[in-house]
Amino acid sequence: MRGKRKRQKKGTALQVMILIFLIIFVIWGIVSFLIFMQEAAPEKLTLLFTAMMAACALAAAYGASQGQKERARAARLAGIDNMAGRDFEFWCARYLSQRGFSDVSVTRGSNDYGVDILASKDGETYAVQCKRCSYPVSNKAVQEVYTGMQMYGCSLAAVMTNGYFSDAAVKTAEKVDVQLWDRDWLLDNALRIK
Repeated sequence: MRGKRKRQKKGTALQVMILIFLIIFVIWGIVSFLIFMQEAAPEKLTLLFTAMMAACALAAAYGASQGQKERARAARLAGIDNMAGRDFEFWCARYLSQRGFSDVSVTRGSNDYGVDILASKDGETYAVQCKRCSYPVSNKAVQEVYTGMQMYGCSLAAVMTNGYFSDAAVKTAEKVDVQLWDRDWLLDNALRIK
């Protein structure tokens, strides 16, 4: 089920850069050894040095591009991080509409049984709770939307957040089959939202 992870994989770019620098270090070690042993012809040393410099340039370019991508991803959601809760609900409704959901409606603000949005997709009806917060969403939100799903007669439930979920929320959602749509899930398609 998409969206259940708590954090995005931030280490990937760093791991690739570390690997590239390790390769550079190994090449440097070989060059140093060959120079020390005086067995390498000048052409071979030049070729190895050129390869090492190219690897450095690639590592720097890759690191810069990954940094730009991460900043751009974060900027796409920066606006929603500062929204009021009700504004976030309407943003989520528009987001779902643009992702192929139909009959998308925002419920009234109070006495909504923990459901902020009702929507349909692929013959299924969804009860969605929206949580705009700066801390991990707890299992209370999962419990509320699960109950609300039954009250509204929906077939599926989801909690949608600009952040991530607590371990307890993830465990509860797995047990009761509630979908968790976190920040990464939003970022995957944020370019489509105006």
